[in-house]
Amino acid sequence: MKRIISILTLILVLFSITVFADELPTVFIDDTEITGGDSITISISVSENAGFYGGSMNLVYDKDRLSPKSFNTGELLNDFIANVNLNYAEDTIRFSWAGTDEITSGGVLFDVTFEVIGAESFETDIAIDKLKLGDADGEKIEATSKSGHIKYLKETSSPGTTGYHSGSIVPQNTKQDVQVTEIENNENSENQADDAVKDDGKYVSFSDVKQTDWFYGYVKTVQEKGLMMGVSETDFAPNAKLTRAMFVTILYRMAGEPETDTSAFTDIETGSWYEKAVGWASVNGIIQGVSNTEFAPNTDITREQMATIIFRYAKYQGFDTKVAIEDTNTHSHDDISDVSDWAAEAMQYCIAAGIINGDENGNLLPQNNATRAETAAVIIRIYKE
Repeated sequence: MKRIISILTLILVLFSITVFADELPTVFIDDTEITGGDSITISISVSENAGFYGGSMNLVYDKDRLSPKSFNTGELLNDFIANVNLNYAEDTIRFSWAGTDEITSGGVLFDVTFEVIGAESFETDIAIDKLKLGDADGEKIEATSKSGHIKYLKETSSPGTTGYHSGSIVPQNTKQDVQVTEIENNENSENQADDAVKDDGKYVSFSDVKQTDWFYGYVKTVQEKGLMMGVSETDFAPNAKLTRAMFVTILYRMAGEPETDTSAFTDIETGSWYEKAVGWASVNGIIQGVSNTEFAPNTDITREQMATIIFRYAKYQGFDTKVAIEDTNTHSHDDISDVSDWAAEAMQYCIAAGIINGDENGNLLPQNNATRAETAAVIIRIYKE
């Protein structure tokens, strides 16, 4: 009888070992429920029985509800090279990582923060797709994944205060109930105020901005907040370029349009629609001219110029930009070396804060001119009401 019991015990032990040995590592997202606020952070974790040296995956989200803002690598990837493309596709973030040490314990791989689009309550799923884990030789390791569920409840209490959150720029004196128009730069710009679309707190749809466009949520939000308007009653011109004066004017609106002195630049026309904005930015060290006497207000702004102005704006708001720069992961961008030396520190900050991202190929395109759609995305990433 004892011998039979011993045999049965041995069988159970062997069965247990087989079951646990067959358990696959799982990459998963915890369900999240949040009330109020304008951002949601989710964690992507791996189970205890990991055993891999590198991997890659896609994170698929609801682009009508969420907009990627920033990410951080978890402790498991402290000594790993991680590449993250927040704009891999209009509803997809791409992750990849590799290291020389095996990950054998469970824990967090990445934290991802999303901006909430709109203010209505909603529920949505975030899915892990195309998961691949590899061993020391690069051979694929079988693994499973588990999606996460987000439940966002609209805040019903009175509005809170503004402040610094997750590396974003939060205006301390944001003007409420903004009633502004965007005056585009052309020969009749001084007379366009009466013809432009005015902000009444409701979104005015544009014929050239579709709900399926990646920038739809950004355009909708900047228009609702009175930060950017259309070029006409029907068009937003998402692919049009933006001038240096236009971008500074948007930041000026975001700061609440404070009273200011005029600038010393000789190419700023007295009484122009951008005069006060350029004066404010110049007096506060947010902008510098293309020379000691000229600002070039009508020149299209490049992406690295935009990054530099944002960087100075962050300092103007009193934020510790050095902390963000130390956390910068530039490995996601193949053309980081194309950034001019004078813009390198600013671009590092904008990458770390999730303000400027690469294109679908992971390129920053620092010398390219910024479009109105790209500007709308950048503005929403640095704006908190």
